[in-house]
Amino acid sequence: GIKVVTYDADALPDAREFTVHTAADGAVAFRGALRPVDDDFGPLLVGDFDAFTQPGEYYAEVGGTRSFGTFRIDEHLWDELQRLVALQFFGVRRIGEDNLIGNQG
Repeated sequence: GIKVVTYDADALPDAREFTVHTAADGAVAFRGALRPVDDDFGPLLVGDFDAFTQPGEYYAEVGGTRSFGTFRIDEHLWDELQRLVALQFFGVRRIGEDNLIGNQG
């Protein structure tokens, strides 16, 4: 899936499931199974929550260990970032890269 949680299997050897909680009140919004994966970085626990599509702000938890921050789920999550990147690109093209970076030659 596209939406996954990844945890260090050595740190949480007994963990079998993960939960996704609403950021506002900590309510469990989704519960899923973890599967062990042998990775180049060592043993991992991976949980897929691609099926969870409810828009909102969330955090993940495994074995009482909460994710560092929150994340958003939204149908148009990247629209604003794409707009800003496009505006920046066209701005650079309009004034010329030499004017933006400076002529160091």
